[in-house]
Amino acid sequence: MGSVSYHDIADHAGMSNLGAATRKKLLSELNTFQIGGEARCFTRISCTEDLTDVLHKSKEYALPLLVLGEGSNVLCSDRGYDGVVAKMEIPGIELLHSDRLYVRLKVGAGVKWDSFVGFAVRRGWQGVENMSLIPGTVGAAPVNNIGAYGEEAASVIEEVHAWDTSADEPRVFSAAQCNFGYRSSIFNSTEPGRYVILFVVFRLRKRGSVHFTRQMRDRLVQLWKSQLGPIAELSRVLISDRLERLSPCWQRAAMRAARTAVMSLRTDGRLPDPKVYGNAGSFFKAAIMTSTEFDAFVQNAGQAFGESFAHNYLTQWHTRLPTGDVKVAVTPLIKACGLVKLRVGGAAVYPMSPAVVFNITGHATAQDVMILTRQVRKTVFEHTGLVIPIEPQLIGFPEDELHYYLSLTD
Repeated sequence: MGSVSYHDIADHAGMSNLGAATRKKLLSELNTFQIGGEARCFTRISCTEDLTDVLHKSKEYALPLLVLGEGSNVLCSDRGYDGVVAKMEIPGIELLHSDRLYVRLKVGAGVKWDSFVGFAVRRGWQGVENMSLIPGTVGAAPVNNIGAYGEEAASVIEEVHAWDTSADEPRVFSAAQCNFGYRSSIFNSTEPGRYVILFVVFRLRKRGSVHFTRQMRDRLVQLWKSQLGPIAELSRVLISDRLERLSPCWQRAAMRAARTAVMSLRTDGRLPDPKVYGNAGSFFKAAIMTSTEFDAFVQNAGQAFGESFAHNYLTQWHTRLPTGDVKVAVTPLIKACGLVKLRVGGAAVYPMSPAVVFNITGHATAQDVMILTRQVRKTVFEHTGLVIPIEPQLIGFPEDELHYYLSLTD
């Protein structure tokens, strides 16, 4: 087990001097941004008992607890974290049920997301293939309702098994109770920090069509023309709109093709490789607004950047959601404001995907990132009145610092 010892917490809480080995840990070693100061105490969670153990001891010594997976959607303060940081490592993929149409799988929160996707694709179980190569763990999937290329975790999640840190008891959430929205859920909106996710139950399809976006289709044709010559024409059949008529064998091939396309798109330089340049993926996320707000935004955008720019928002840079709200892309705004080459210290906007902020030097500080973030959001707001949302969780920042960095006025 990876549970933290009584002696470790007692020492770091200053409650006794029992001579335990120091377990301090740099947060920069625990997240993909490669940024962050020191955690006061560090441990690992490999089962539910580990979690309850560290919860009870951290409460006993009045130390806050932060649970991290791969740290792929966080920005940690240079000050570090004055509490216990626990790395989620609960393993396992358990088959709960299988019939002619569906499978149900219970997956440990510590399983790497892409490992789970690869596991499903190899077996011909559909629903997650378009989310290939998304960094992070399974436990983070419901928190942020991760998604890519027309798929969202919400569409395949059946249950979330979590620990309620307030009631000190386990709880099972149905998908409806998770209150999923665009990159949001109960776990990061109305009840942030209250629940620690232990397992996620997925319901995947054995039959049905594989969803190919235009980007994915085009990429497959490019790949197969360059690699297979005349056989590339098969791609037009494989990614046709009639996949549901294909045999299970062809459907499985289609899933592999979808995963290949997504992996190619995600590694072609449009996104920085976190192994080379620290980053947390999209730092600025699409804005959600009402239809009335969208109309006002388009008018402001037209006044700021011209009617053709506004027309692009009306025709291609937005998505109408089932709720009636509108999801608005922010990348065109960052480009229009001339911010694609913006750099502050070791942090910079990634030119090929300006919604991404990356650690260009390998030595960026959280302060660098937050100053850059403030400049981007403030500039876009001054031009259009739009407040760009931030996707990563901000950890360890004092309230007064956050208020300054996130404010849009001097």
